[in-house]
Amino acid sequence: MKNLIKDLQLYASLYNDKGLHEEIDLNQVILDLISKNAASWEPLQIIWKVGNLPHVYGRKNQVSLLFEELLTNAVKFRVEKAPHVSVSAKEFSHGWKITVADQGIGFDQAFKDNIFDVFRKLHPEDGRFEGTGIGLALCKRICELHGWEIRAESIPGKGSSFILTIPELNQSSKSC
Repeated sequence: MKNLIKDLQLYASLYNDKGLHEEIDLNQVILDLISKNAASWEPLQIIWKVGNLPHVYGRKNQVSLLFEELLTNAVKFRVEKAPHVSVSAKEFSHGWKITVADQGIGFDQAFKDNIFDVFRKLHPEDGRFEGTGIGLALCKRICELHGWEIRAESIPGKGSSFILTIPELNQSSKSC
């Protein structure tokens, strides 16, 4: 119950966050998150593949939380073998597509939109996966606050990909 209350408070606090918008190096965000979680992730022998990521504009605390949730999910919903997690970027005409992908348990594509709902847990009866069902809702809300989009693709038993569409770093993308 304490975790649920804490997560709800965090979700609600996003609406009142008046943090400064700044240029953020996503490479550094990912490296910091891997370092921050090294103690719990190291025994899992995660195979990380991090491409050359762009700089984006936004609230650093929210962007860090977004990627922490995505990386944590990639690790949490792993198969028994050492998890493979990749973070990559592709530039397109007016911005970037950032993909966080894993080779984990995946999910049925029928749930690709619902998984971003508050309290939506696809494996609640399983008991193997702790959580409050708020993590991906946080991700969606952070993306909305930044004018970004998030979507998910998955194949059960093959893994999941979370794709962020982020406008290029310029004055028009500074109105998060």
